[in-house]
This record gives sequence, structure tokens and C-alpha cells, in this order.
Amino acid sequence: MAIKQNISFYIRMRVSSKKAKKGSIILQITIDSEVDRIPLDISWPVEFFDTDKGELLPRFENDELCVQNNFKIKNEKALAEKLEFRLYALEKTITHALFRKELRRRSSKDDVIENFRFEAGELFDSGIAKPRTFKNYNTVFNRMDIYFAEKKIRWQFNTFNLTDLKKLEVWIREKHSHNTVAGMMRVLHKFSTLAVNEYLIEEDPFKDYKIPGFVDGARDRLEIHELKQFLQFFKEGKGMTDFEHDVARRFLISCYTGLRKSDIEQLQPRYHIRNTNILRLSMFKTRKEGKVVEFNLPKVAVQLIGNKRDLLFPEIESATLCKTLRRVLAKAGIYKYLKFHSGRDTFATIYLELGGNPVDLQEILGHADLKTTMIYVKMTSRTKNLIMDQFDALV
Repeated sequence: MAIKQNISFYIRMRVSSKKAKKGSIILQITIDSEVDRIPLDISWPVEFFDTDKGELLPRFENDELCVQNNFKIKNEKALAEKLEFRLYALEKTITHALFRKELRRRSSKDDVIENFRFEAGELFDSGIAKPRTFKNYNTVFNRMDIYFAEKKIRWQFNTFNLTDLKKLEVWIREKHSHNTVAGMMRVLHKFSTLAVNEYLIEEDPFKDYKIPGFVDGARDRLEIHELKQFLQFFKEGKGMTDFEHDVARRFLISCYTGLRKSDIEQLQPRYHIRNTNILRLSMFKTRKEGKVVEFNLPKVAVQLIGNKRDLLFPEIESATLCKTLRRVLAKAGIYKYLKFHSGRDTFATIYLELGGNPVDLQEILGHADLKTTMIYVKMTSRTKNLIMDQFDALV
């Protein structure tokens, strides 16, 4: 249980000198004898400030600005008092740094998305959210801004409800794919849960909302003849910049091993390859589960990896990598809209087409669930057709 702290709040006026005619209104916070002063962005004549009551006095009859500023002052002080109670209820030791941070968060409490943006920034600054995740969050929030602009509305915490979510889903489906709906709603649900935990929402609007599940999309990849074509183009090395050649090499390693971008960028042959052709690697995506894959590398993969024993590749931002890959593929005469992950798809489908079974493929790819691996079975029909053709030999 948190220790009871002595905390007090006062409205004060700060003046630059004794001769100053105006002063700045501040919220003075005292925590166990330590004082902090937070400016309220209000400037007022010194002679029209009541020090005992901590409020502004009207400069003339019907001083509307005085009324507005006093309302703001009372709200800020009330907010600070509520925040003290909430932090105490959460059994948190209150410091001035924490108080300033929470006041910034609460200043956006009325606007749902602005609060979500603040929380996303906190997750990124603390290292919990990686750059790619943070970018995804902001993509969702930017789409929300477009939605609000079109509908001429904003979500407020005191009215945020299930109907808002349903209306948003209809709008997203008119403009984006099903998986975009699923992805956006998962992000919004995450930050809505945080808001509930922070007592900004009494009841989570997502409580009675069923978040759409992701569905298998149309995933393209290289056919066997296209992979051979691209490998030959890489070996010839004509018409490529050094950077494009590097990207092509990474992609080909993925095509011949099934490794993800994150695994290729952590690959160090000194530690991960034994006897020149046995790969043993703890996959980055499933590192928390301690998942380790081990399999023999095909000769072409060994050649692509080369003789370097330390880290093979520096990290490249995904968007740059994919854009460069499509440019190199076009130079090789392959006009498909592929992503870097298409290399993993290429490996998996070709593995099955060459006669491999899904259970072994599951081990190579490091999948925890065979259902994930079965996606690749659906992506290829060649093995099925070849086997059906063999029934003719039984006649």
C-alpha cells in the first residue's frame, strides 16, 4: 500500500519584479515540503489578484475574460486534486515528475484519440513500443483524423460508446480491406483498455464489440522458374547498384531458407552455422518462447551467405527494403507486387511442391501451430495436381 503523502495545491501569482504590473498565474504543488510550480498560461494585473482566495478579480464590470480564466483555474486545481486521489488509489508514490506527466495526459482526457496519441508516445519513449509498432499506431490515429474530419465529429471519453465503434467500422470497410478493419480495431482496443485502467473511461466500449479476426489474404510469391530467373539475374549482377544487389541477396537467402527479415538481420555465421551448412538459430519473432530452428542449408543458400563470419547485414527499414526489392525484381523482368516476406512464402510453397510435408515445414519455419503452416498448403495446388495425375499410372 502506498505511503500517505502530504500534498497541497495553491493558486499563486508569479511576478518578475516588485514593480511589475502583471503577473503569471501558476498552480503551486507541494509534495512533502518540495514545491513545484506549473504555469497556467494566464497573465493578469497584479492589483486584480486575490492572494487569499487564489482567484482573479474583475478589472471592470462584466469582465468576461475574468470569468473564463477563473473557470480555467478552478478546473486545473480540481483536476490536480482528482489526480492526487487517483494516484493514491493506484498505490503510486507521487513525485513532481510523475504529477507533471499525468497532468499532461489528463489535459487530453476529453479527446479520445489525442489521449491515445499521448499514450503511444509514452510507450515509444519507454522502449515498450518499437519504431515499427509506433508507426503503425500513428497510421491508425491519422486515419481516425480523416474519419473525424469527414464526419465533423470527435470522440469524447464521456460519450465514447459501442455505437461509435460500429459507425467507424462501416466507414473503414468502405475504404479499406477487412484486415485493415481488424488491425485498426485491435490498436484502438489496446489504448481503450489503457484508458479504462487509468479511470478515464468507466466502461470499455469494446466490452460488447466483437473485433473482426484477420483473414488469409491473396499472398503472391515467386514460382520456381521465376526464382531461377531472379537468381541468374543476381549472379550476373548487371544493372544493379550495390544497395540493390545487397537487397536481392537478402531476398534470395529468404527464398532458399524461409528466414524472416528479422532473422536474416541477426544472422552471424560464426554462431548460427555449423559444419558450413547446418543452421541453428533462435528466431527473433519467437525468441520469448525460446523457439530454435535447426536444418541443413541448401548449397545455393550457403553460397549466398558467403564466407563472412560476423553479422551479415545491417538493419534496413522495411518500407525501403520492399520498395527496392520490387525495383530489382522489375529489372529482372519479374513484375509482381512482392514484399520481403514473400521470400518466406516462396520458400514454403516450393518446399511443399518439391514433396516436403507440412509437419517438417512447420519445424523449419518455427511455427508454434501447424495451422499457420497450413496457409502455405492452400497457396499451392501444384503438388495436389501432380499427385492426382499419378493416378493415371494405376490404370
